Amino acid sequence: MTVLTRSRMAITLTLVSLILLETHPVTLVQNAASDEPHGAACEREILKLGPRRPTVWREVTSPMITRRVRPTFPTIPSGTTGGGVWIGEVLIDAGGRVLNVWTIREPKLTPRLPSVNKAVTDAVLKWQFAPAAVDKVPVPTCQTITVNVNLKAMRAGQ
Repeated sequence: MTVLTRSRMAITLTLVSLILLETHPVTLVQNAASDEPHGAACEREILKLGPRRPTVWREVTSPMITRRVRPTFPTIPSGTTGGGVWIGEVLIDAGGRVLNVWTIREPKLTPRLPSVNKAVTDAVLKWQFAPAAVDKVPVPTCQTITVNVNLKAMRAGQ
């Protein structure tokens, strides 16, 4: 076996194990609002969309972003400092549409600006994906995504 083949097998096995166990790297972080692990709400919503996924697969593909919408940020008050990364989890249906967004971590801004989080979640709801597939059949899935929040860019209107 070549190194490239081993790498592909390792990545595929990791992806399959994450789907089989229905866990995500962020499941250990607790949601302050409900004390349930992140990912649990998304997985619960997947179960509402249809029957459970099969447990043995030959080919698994991850969702890929096909259309990304930039957030329209509100006016940032002078004296606001900080920035960083917004991390969230999205529920993607079998057609590639984002059905729901859960915020895992907001950017660190002082003072805190909930309108920035709302702008990001509103934009992410408009994203589109090539859906995940199991044996070439599209399936709903949960995906963790990040959005950079840069105060300098926000002030410049970018």
